[in-house]
Amino acid sequence: MGKRCDITFKLSEAEREFIDRLGQQVQTDGMSRIMGQIWAVLILSDEALCASDLVDVLSISKGSVSTNIRTLESMGVLERRSRIGARQEYFYITSNPYSALIHAQIARVDRTKQIVSDARARISKPATRSKLAEFERFYGVLHEKLFLVADELKATSEDADK
Repeated sequence: MGKRCDITFKLSEAEREFIDRLGQQVQTDGMSRIMGQIWAVLILSDEALCASDLVDVLSISKGSVSTNIRTLESMGVLERRSRIGARQEYFYITSNPYSALIHAQIARVDRTKQIVSDARARISKPATRSKLAEFERFYGVLHEKLFLVADELKATSEDADK
């Protein structure tokens, strides 16, 4: 990787593979492959990176960086920083971003559970209502377990900060 924003680092084969594989997995999960790749690069970097660094490492456009950075920022995965005298903004992984991801997942689970609950309240066919009740129970259990995961992540993050 070239030097763009006072950061220079070379990627090993294992790091390149991690970037590629995380990008593919994030894409499989329905998000942008580039978003996963940006996330991976930020995980690998010891310092905050600017958009030019990400453009250089991933060989992508500044527009792609900008779009995907905004999404990662809205998910609570990364934050922006500025430096005195620097025109660029720098991006870094937030502390315990995984808790934010779990809470976003909880919100999606709750929305889906509400859709199922609403359908169950309005549909009178017994066989369908039974299936919907099972579906609703699934989302109820998932919601409960995701909160336990979020609590565990928060506790381990607080322990690591000590």
